Amino acid sequence: MYRLLKKDVPFLWTDKEEQSFNALKEALSTPPILALPDLTQEMVLTTDASDLSVSYNLSMIKDGYERIISYGGRSLKPAERNYSAVEKELLQ
Repeated sequence: MYRLLKKDVPFLWTDKEEQSFNALKEALSTPPILALPDLTQEMVLTTDASDLSVSYNLSMIKDGYERIISYGGRSLKPAERNYSAVEKELLQ
């Protein structure tokens, strides 16, 4: 799928890309990647924003490892696209 992001490469979705996409979805949603929250542990909120969308990862530090609890994101509304980078990262 990385190849599809390169400049001047036509976007062709073949069986290879479909398999790669499905493997990625499986990896992101299968334990031990996702963990149940333990409110006694340190929590970490990581945000990211672009000109078109915002995303987040909520994780916790447990036994010296960072464990993802939840992740998500959304497209920005037209008015939100004018926000500064910091303001965009505070959305959700």
